[in-house]
Amino acid sequence: EVLEESDIPVIKKAFGVDFIHQIYQCTEGFLGYTCEHGGFHINEDIVHIEKEYLDDKRFVPIITDFTRKGQPIIRYRLNDVLIEDKTPCLCGSKMLKISAIEGRTDDIFYFPSSSGSGLIAVFSDFIRRCVLFSGVGDEYRVLQLSESLVELQLKGSDNISPFCDELEKLASQLSFVMPKVILGEYRLETGKKLKRVERKDF
Repeated sequence: EVLEESDIPVIKKAFGVDFIHQIYQCTEGFLGYTCEHGGFHINEDIVHIEKEYLDDKRFVPIITDFTRKGQPIIRYRLNDVLIEDKTPCLCGSKMLKISAIEGRTDDIFYFPSSSGSGLIAVFSDFIRRCVLFSGVGDEYRVLQLSESLVELQLKGSDNISPFCDELEKLASQLSFVMPKVILGEYRLETGKKLKRVERKDF
């Protein structure tokens, strides 16, 4: 699961720790971890990562596992979006470092370009920042229902105006057509992983 910035202080307080370690693990294997200095490293000693760049720092990993025999993983494309961090780590490791697992390619929002030249990709992190900067709360879900419609679900609030203002600023910066934003009932879907930013099929 993506570690949301708003969850970090809550988890730290609950467990009485100063730092939250993360692991990057899935059906395809143990892919990464945080070192004692907080660097989030990919286990390049056991997996080879090819990077399919989405922009200058975000990429989708294509992995080849050197150790698995029962289920060979050879040039397997994940749908995770990783953010590369090119700064050296204090631990001295030369293994690939990432700053975050942003989410999945399935949940990249797409809006029409202001110029009419196609669709603009808006990564999950941009949407999370709109929520953060708007101050509408930590318990939320943002769903893209169509290219022109976004649903914002808030727990304990119905004031979506600050979020709309932030999204409009983002639309201006990235040159996409501002979608209509509607208020939805905050609800968690039982039996499914929580996704705070999700693109529905349309």
